[in-house]
Amino acid sequence: MLWITAFPLRVDSEAVEAYNRGINMLFVQNVGQLSNEVVFYSMHPTMAYVLKDGTIHINGVKVSFGTKPRFITGDMPLKTKVSYFGRGKAIGDIPTYKRIVLKEVYPKIDAVLTADGRGVVEFQFIVRPGGDPSRIKVETDGDVKVEEDGLYIVKDGKKVVKISSLKAYQGAEEVKVRPVLAKSTLKFAVGEYDRRHTLVIDPIVTAILASSSYDYSSSLAIDGSGNIFVAGYTANSAEFSSDRTVFGVPSTPYDSAAFVSKLSGDLTEHIATAILTSSGYDRAGAVAVDGDGSVFVVGYTAHSSDFAPSRNVFGTVGGNDAFVSKLDNDLSTHIATAILASSGNDGASSVAIDDSGYVFVVGRTDSSGDFAPSRNVFGTTGNSDAFISKLNNDLSTHIATAILASNGFDHAEDMAMDGDGNIFITGYTWGGSGFAPSRNVFGTIGGPSDAFVSKLSGDLTTHIATAILTSDSIDFGRSVAVDSLGNVFVVGFTVNSSNFAPDRNIFGTLGHNDAFVSKINNSLTEHITTAILTSSDDDFANFVAIDRDGEVIVVGGTFHFSDFPGSKRIFGTPGGLHDIFITKLPGALNVSERPTSSADMDVRFSKDALIINLPTSAYVGYDLYSPDGRLIKRVSLGYLPAGRYRYRLNLPRGAYFLKVRVGERVEVLKGMVR
Repeated sequence: MLWITAFPLRVDSEAVEAYNRGINMLFVQNVGQLSNEVVFYSMHPTMAYVLKDGTIHINGVKVSFGTKPRFITGDMPLKTKVSYFGRGKAIGDIPTYKRIVLKEVYPKIDAVLTADGRGVVEFQFIVRPGGDPSRIKVETDGDVKVEEDGLYIVKDGKKVVKISSLKAYQGAEEVKVRPVLAKSTLKFAVGEYDRRHTLVIDPIVTAILASSSYDYSSSLAIDGSGNIFVAGYTANSAEFSSDRTVFGVPSTPYDSAAFVSKLSGDLTEHIATAILTSSGYDRAGAVAVDGDGSVFVVGYTAHSSDFAPSRNVFGTVGGNDAFVSKLDNDLSTHIATAILASSGNDGASSVAIDDSGYVFVVGRTDSSGDFAPSRNVFGTTGNSDAFISKLNNDLSTHIATAILASNGFDHAEDMAMDGDGNIFITGYTWGGSGFAPSRNVFGTIGGPSDAFVSKLSGDLTTHIATAILTSDSIDFGRSVAVDSLGNVFVVGFTVNSSNFAPDRNIFGTLGHNDAFVSKINNSLTEHITTAILTSSDDDFANFVAIDRDGEVIVVGGTFHFSDFPGSKRIFGTPGGLHDIFITKLPGALNVSERPTSSADMDVRFSKDALIINLPTSAYVGYDLYSPDGRLIKRVSLGYLPAGRYRYRLNLPRGAYFLKVRVGERVEVLKGMVR
């Protein structure tokens, strides 16, 4: 009987540094801290347990290979050690590894398990010469089903594991492979390959959370214990997640319900889900966790009179109304809900809690004249106006609301706070020339919509400044962040980057919509710089964050990844209608990709060695050729975790060519051994 319990771990400084560098891919040996049946377990975003009989437990699913391996061993040992304290035990210097090898699961075939730090677990099968890949089978205690976007393991009617990619390689060459399914078993049909050389079969496995209908996630937050909270909405709350607590009137089919789900930090356990619902449709737009661990969810409801078990109403209930709900950390108790309403349509898109516990909600209202009990209006109200409201922590008191307005349409999308407690709000306005009491304009006014960022005092009584970021076409602000020096970063998209903002660094090929990142001083009086991130098609920036080194991380989407700027590190199969990008820029926004460093991809043929720097884990293999094109050696190194590798080739003097595959990237290198 497998038992797993929570336990405290102490990781040494090297482990902390490895984690901070993103190399959080540790397998820990069990030397008494867990049940004797466990041999190794992973410390990374998708936790996996390897048992003595070769069975693997991941996300509540049991995976085996139909046979017991000859033995199980750690591979690629790390200097990192962990310590365990719990259940009356204190164990130090516990070994850790990058990979686990289940040796000889079939004759001349090994199974290798790698935790790669991206929320996925990598299985690979190493088929040595003489091994028969048709013998390989992956058995689960769920059903394996195929859909357009991949294979799924379904258990108790729920999709719990996704096999998102299936590849096979031999040296630098890709080999055709397809899945063969039989209820709870997955096998592989491999195309022609050279049986004199090692073959690697490489599926990628991911934990998922879903219902059988439409589900959408809009935001996430992490509490002080590392638990992950995801908010969004589902069109089938009756079967969303493995179990749920419903607060409000259960929604009917196809009426969406807001949800927030709590997952363990390693993504292996669904802890709880709360459904926030009314007799109409409801959607959650953002989630935040305060210092006490309470969870705050915001969005909008079409029927506020029966949304959640109880509610405090601030304003005049009309069409859709904005809501903010407070739940306890385990999502089992509805503490309070506040409805922020007018006689028109209202919705909330962002939430934040300051150091004093006050709750700030950002969104838009179609009727600012009767929105909330009272309001400070900055600008001339129009068709819809941006708002920010401040409530006390238990949502029983409306403290203040600020309306940011023009005579057109104005929407607030996101907010941030600086170290002095000032509030920064970004969004877009269809009346930029008259938005807010006063404004500093950076760019060419004249298009239908302009991006804005406004600075307000923490009590929402004073409009300090507004900056308009604009071209003569359509411009939208989507997210805002403030760095440790008080600089303000705004991201969004523009339809005319050639005259967006006073000056700009353009990275990529100008297309239709282009993503932008603008840096402005804290008083919003000076435009420091703007970076345009663009491909030959449409590009959008949706979220911005500042890391501890002051570097700017931008998340968005591109419709043409192949000429989108920056070095390409591709996870998945690109080339669909729309791909997600994550770009890191220096705080000066002056280069489109980081300078080459030890963290960047680097493949070199130096003297008698192949040297590879992997910033992220990937399959690696190579073919070695003589100058006349004769194949000398074909080596499949397999799926390697991130790190630096040096392989001695043991070649006599002479000239050689190396064809090296690193994931989807193939390079041909020429070298001389002297």
